[in-house]
Amino acid sequence: MALLEIKNLTFCYPKGGQALKDINLSIEQSEFILICGASGCGKSTLLRHIKPVLRPHGEMTGEILLDGSPIDEMDFRAQSEQIGFVMQDPEMQIVTDKVWHELAFGLESLGVDNRSMRLRIAEMASFFGIQGLFDRPVSMLSGGEKQLVCLTSVMAMQPKLVLLDEPTSQLDPIAAGEFFNTLKRINSELGTTIIITEHRFESLFPLVDRVAFMRNGKIVECCNPADAAQKLRNDAELFSVLPTAMRIYAETCLGGHDLNGAPLTVREGREYLSTLKLDLNSQNNDSFQIHNSKRLSKPLIRVHEAWFRYDRDSEDVLRGLSFEIRAGELTCVIGGNGAGKTTALLVAAGIYRPYRGKVQHIRNGDAAKMPNNGVAMLMQNPRSSFVKDSVREELESACRAHRIPASRMSEVVSLMEIEPILDSHPYDISGGELQRAAIARILLPSPNIVFLDEATKGMDAFFKAKFGALLRRLTEGGTAVVLVSHDIEFCAEFADRCVMLFNGEITAEGSPREVFLGNSFYTTAANRIARGIIDSAVLAEDIISAVKN
Repeated sequence: MALLEIKNLTFCYPKGGQALKDINLSIEQSEFILICGASGCGKSTLLRHIKPVLRPHGEMTGEILLDGSPIDEMDFRAQSEQIGFVMQDPEMQIVTDKVWHELAFGLESLGVDNRSMRLRIAEMASFFGIQGLFDRPVSMLSGGEKQLVCLTSVMAMQPKLVLLDEPTSQLDPIAAGEFFNTLKRINSELGTTIIITEHRFESLFPLVDRVAFMRNGKIVECCNPADAAQKLRNDAELFSVLPTAMRIYAETCLGGHDLNGAPLTVREGREYLSTLKLDLNSQNNDSFQIHNSKRLSKPLIRVHEAWFRYDRDSEDVLRGLSFEIRAGELTCVIGGNGAGKTTALLVAAGIYRPYRGKVQHIRNGDAAKMPNNGVAMLMQNPRSSFVKDSVREELESACRAHRIPASRMSEVVSLMEIEPILDSHPYDISGGELQRAAIARILLPSPNIVFLDEATKGMDAFFKAKFGALLRRLTEGGTAVVLVSHDIEFCAEFADRCVMLFNGEITAEGSPREVFLGNSFYTTAANRIARGIIDSAVLAEDIISAVKN
C-alpha cells in the first residue's frame, strides 16, 4: 500500500479559476519526489493540501489518503507528528529566539516528556551537524543556517512525510547543494518520504526517485529523472528546466532519437563529451554567444572605499568596497550568504550610509524630479511591498501616488505577465508570481536606476528567459540595473558585468566570462562540464554550438 495517495484532487480559490485539476498521484514509502513547473502552476497549493492545517481557503473535491486513511480525518497532533512542512522563507516558520528553543518548540507543543525531548534534540542536532549553533540567537544565523534549523526542528518530531516548498530559494549555490545532500541523507538513512517543489535542479535532479511536472494545475508527466529528456523533448517550456547535462545531450546526441538514460550530473556530462572525441578546444572564444560587457558608459553612482557595520561594536560587513553603477548596464552581484551583497545594495542606493568612504550619486536635473530621485529598490522579501487586498489595488495606488497614467500600468502588467493575478490577494499567489508583481510595482515610475535583491528567486526557467530579455530592454533604454542573485546561470547569460563579493570585499569583477571561467564552484554547470574539453564554454549553448560546428 502506498504511503500517500492523491485521488482526483481538484481545488478552486474563491476569486480565481481552478488551481488544481484532477490530480492523481501515488507515492510509496521512502520515495523522494520532486514536483516542478512554472510559477503559478499549482505546486505550492498541492503541497499545502497534503497538510490540511495549511490548506488555503477554497472549494476542494477529491481525496488524499495517508497510510490508507483520509488525511482530513487526522487531528492536529497527528498532522504535526506525521507530516512535516518546511516553507520557502524560514522567517515565516521560526517562532522563537534561540536555536535550541526552536528545536524544542514542536516537541513541547506535543507534550513530549523532557527526557525524550532532550534525546531527540541532541540526536537531530548531531545528525545535521548544528551543535555549534545550539545556543546562538536565531537572528544571528545566515539564511542557510535558518533553513537547516527549520528542517532539524521538523525532523525532531520524527515525521513519516516531509514536504518542502522551494526551501533553497534564498541560499547560495554551495549552501543549496549541501541542503539537498542533507535531504538525501534523511531519505536514504532514515527512510523518510520527501516531496519537494523546486526551480533549482542541477544538484537535485540526480537525487530524486521521480519527477512530477505540472502545468496549469495538472500533472502532465511523472517519470524517472533519467527519462525526462525523452518524455519532454517536444515540450519547450518544461524541457528548458532540465539539468544542463541533459539539455546538452538532447541537442547533440548523434545517431538516434532515443534520449532515455541521458546524463544527469556534471560527471556524466563530461563523460559524454569525452566520448565525442572532437577537437573542440579549437573553438574561438568570440564564437560563443554570451552577453559581454558593454563599452563604458557614464557612471550614475560611485561607491568609493565604503566601510559599513550595523552596530558600533559589531564586525564590518563592507570592507573598503569600491565600484561604479553605470547607465545602460546590468550589473549582477554574486557571492555566498553573508558576503555583504544586500548591504552593498542598500549602501549604493543611499538607504544606509557608510561610516568611512563615500557614495556619490551623479544625477541630472530630470532624475531629481522623479519619485525617489529616479531610484527604485526591490527588497529581498517582496511581501513587504504590498499592503492592499489585491495586486490591482496595489498597482493603482502606486499610480495615483506618483501620478502615473493608466496606460503605463497596462504596459508594465503586460511586460511582467501578471494579468491573471491582478485580482488576487498578494498572499494567495505563488512566490514567483509575487516576485513579478513586486517588480512591476517598482517599474511603474520608469526609474533610471533599479536595485533588485534576489529578484529571480521563485521564478521558473521559462519566465527567467523573458525576465532577462526585459532587463536587457531596460538597459538598452539607458536604465542602470543592479541585481543581487544566487542564480549563476542567469547572471552568466544576461549580465553585462558581474561583481563577486566575499567577506565584504570584491574578489572578482568583469564580464561574465572573465568572472566565471576560473571558478570551481561559483560558475555555471556548463563550464564545469566542459572544463578541459571546451575550456572557454560558460553556457550550455556554447557547448552545443561547439559540438554542432
